[in-house]
Amino acid sequence: IKDVAVCCWMPQGVDFTKEFRDAGVDGYVLIGESWDGCVGHNWKTWGNPMFREKEKGGEAEIDEDDTPLHERDGYNMWKVEECSELQISRYCTEG
Repeated sequence: IKDVAVCCWMPQGVDFTKEFRDAGVDGYVLIGESWDGCVGHNWKTWGNPMFREKEKGGEAEIDEDDTPLHERDGYNMWKVEECSELQISRYCTEG
């Protein structure tokens, strides 16, 4: 691996991963809540099919292909659960 992008707590509803993939990085590391959290775009970043829409002519329509965008571009996702307990979010509570 030569080129790796690292992104920590991407803004909610925003996806930087397309730019990473378009730039041809070998991989990228995303730090923050995934799937349906407050980091990135739930579909474009994480591949959550409950949030898949595509823009067409200024209107959103359902993307019938529920293959995550990163997989379509040849990337895989691995969750590192051991790191989850080390993260602190503004939504965290004591306990």
